[in-house]
Amino acid sequence: MVVVDAMEKTAGVRVLQTELNDSPGVCLKLYGPLADIQMATRAAEETAHAMGTAVIAHVIPGPSPFSQPPMKPRSISARSSSSRPCSIRRKL
Repeated sequence: MVVVDAMEKTAGVRVLQTELNDSPGVCLKLYGPLADIQMATRAAEETAHAMGTAVIAHVIPGPSPFSQPPMKPRSISARSSSSRPCSIRRKL
């Protein structure tokens, strides 16, 4: 939760979903402009490292609409209306 909090406070992103996956890890699905997603990813990595947690991060810009359930996130800022969703797979 600390990492997710840091991500949302650092950049104009919205967390759509968090999933626990194999070999303890978490997959985070975010929505927002790509530059903000990348900034949030850096903040998450820094926060996790400060907590002594290993991180593997990968940003998938504009994933296929078939890779996620249809969602219409609420607007997070005026500039986000043209944003495409991004997924981040993170192993914590």
